[in-house]
Amino acid sequence: MNLESIVQFMREKGLGTPGQNLFAYGMPESVSQGLLVTSQMPIQRNKYVTQLRRGEFQVIARGSLHAELIDRLNSVSDALNVQGVIIGDMNFRFIVPLNNPLVFPRADSRLLEASVNFEFAFTQPA
Repeated sequence: MNLESIVQFMREKGLGTPGQNLFAYGMPESVSQGLLVTSQMPIQRNKYVTQLRRGEFQVIARGSLHAELIDRLNSVSDALNVQGVIIGDMNFRFIVPLNNPLVFPRADSRLLEASVNFEFAFTQPA
């Protein structure tokens, strides 16, 4: 799955600027306010519908204010809660948030991070 396509979709929804405050795969330590789209799980294949893929990804927000992180991730959840949307070369049957934002402190600074996990299913062209 191309997470950079998700980042571009988030840019189109007004959630940030890629490379400044919106990142795929990794966010630089120097960024104090930003969103990261990442995945730690392999994408599952369907043995009966060969082009169908399912899996999860995570959006992590970094900032200094608890309420601001909650608001930002709620906006992300609203924007990414979709059905029947083509993003890049992926035809998403759905993307849904699995949880409310979870806020936690960064161990190496005074900043906070928060995350929401998303489940998805998409097909790709043959």
